[in-house]
Amino acid sequence: MIGVIGAGPVGAYTAEVLAKKGFDVNLYEEDKVIGKPVQCTGLLTKDFLKYFSQNELDNFVVNRIKKIRIVSENSFTIPVNEYIVDRTLFDSYLVQRAVDSNVKLFSHHKFIDADKNNMFFENGVKQRYEYLVGADGPRSKVAKSFDLFGERKFWMGMQAKVKFESNPDEYVVYF
Repeated sequence: MIGVIGAGPVGAYTAEVLAKKGFDVNLYEEDKVIGKPVQCTGLLTKDFLKYFSQNELDNFVVNRIKKIRIVSENSFTIPVNEYIVDRTLFDSYLVQRAVDSNVKLFSHHKFIDADKNNMFFENGVKQRYEYLVGADGPRSKVAKSFDLFGERKFWMGMQAKVKFESNPDEYVVYF
């Protein structure tokens, strides 16, 4: 069995691909509801389009962006062809695709540690695995369990949902 920790876009897609290749895959998510709380922006480059049919996009795309305005000491605008997705809908959609490909989903399973044979979860569950995939973010507990961090440095950022009048074709980033 392959255990995938983290049911965000990378974890869900990885689980789906492995299941379609014939592997037995379990997908673990620490939260009860897929996609909540929202962990990061819904800004995706056009490159993501190759993974979806045009009909699928209506399930999660909420806007198309034609430029990004960077606001800093030296502000500038970059022309782009990018998309804004509703992250809760996007994550849920990808997890459903994985489940439809025979991935077993275990929500509310917060990974806490692993050894070379077993995964351990905060709810007391212990699960054997043959392979373990850490798709649990930049501060990955899977990576930490196997001492894979090395000399990693982190830059902290903050995002907020703010209502204001803006150009719907533009994404603005403040530094």
